[in-house]
Amino acid sequence: MTIFKAIILDMDGTLVNTEKLWKKAEKAMLSKYGCTYDTTIHAQFLGMAVHEFIPAVHEAYDLLHIPADELDAELESSVMVLLEQETQPTSGAEALIQYIVEHEIPVAIASNSSHKMIWATLANQRWLDVIPQRFSSDDVPNAKPAPDLYLHVVEQLGFLPENCLAIEDSLTGIRSATSAGMTCYALPDAELADIEAYHRITPHVFASLVDVLKLIKSSH
Repeated sequence: MTIFKAIILDMDGTLVNTEKLWKKAEKAMLSKYGCTYDTTIHAQFLGMAVHEFIPAVHEAYDLLHIPADELDAELESSVMVLLEQETQPTSGAEALIQYIVEHEIPVAIASNSSHKMIWATLANQRWLDVIPQRFSSDDVPNAKPAPDLYLHVVEQLGFLPENCLAIEDSLTGIRSATSAGMTCYALPDAELADIEAYHRITPHVFASLVDVLKLIKSSH
């Protein structure tokens, strides 16, 4: 196995179990406007930046009579409340971060969320301060699945993309990392994901960060 010079982590769904919170907020918002949450539709939106997600929801549920910025503000407000109450790390996240820190592996977060949302999501996590380098799609012209964010992060870290590992849970994020020239470890959601679609982009597909950590340990 390759020994990577840096590890770049997605946040939502990869490090923190926020997807269920977004789903809860989205269901409530859609119900308010007389719509029923459709899992098939939302599977296509996984990992999408909010500024792209809202227009997609706007069109998919025929909510064109509601201003998109109103939906955006309503959803963000609901998610912020939920983040304060229910944010939990994913299985293996704390152990992986502890290992990365103990072995002094350069690490950063690369998220399609805004900086405001990144801070709110990580605020209650014990390891917040050990990953000071946190990058948002706000920092680049194009959000994931474009390669811009990952290219920006590796440049800031001072490494070549081919020497860095990305860890992602969505097809959107995996496409971003691989198109940037990085190796990407994928963590598909068993309930939402088309697993074969993940395998078509990367051969590195895992059930959880617990399995990812086992592989990383075997290389050191």
